[in-house]
Amino acid sequence: MTNWYKLLLIVILLSTVTFAQKYTISGEVESATSGEKLFGANLVIKGTTQGTTTDENGKYSLNVAAGDYTIVCSYIGYKKEEKE
Repeated sequence: MTNWYKLLLIVILLSTVTFAQKYTISGEVESATSGEKLFGANLVIKGTTQGTTTDENGKYSLNVAAGDYTIVCSYIGYKKEEKE
C-alpha cells in the first residue's frame, strides 16, 4: 500500500471518529413577558467563540462535542441570560 493510500485511510478513520462524537444543542428563544419568538438572538457557548443566532421562528441549533456547556443568550433590549 502506498503512502498516499495510507494517508487517505487515516483521514477517513479520523473523520469517522470526529463525526461520531458530535451532538446537537437546540431550542428556541422567546420573550419571558410576551412569549414572542425572538429573531436574531445571539447564543454563544460560554468561554468559546462558537455560537449562532436564532432564525425567524426563534429557533437555534449548535453542533458540539460531548460535554457540559453553558449557553449565553443575548438580545438587544433584554437582559443577558445563561443556561446550563
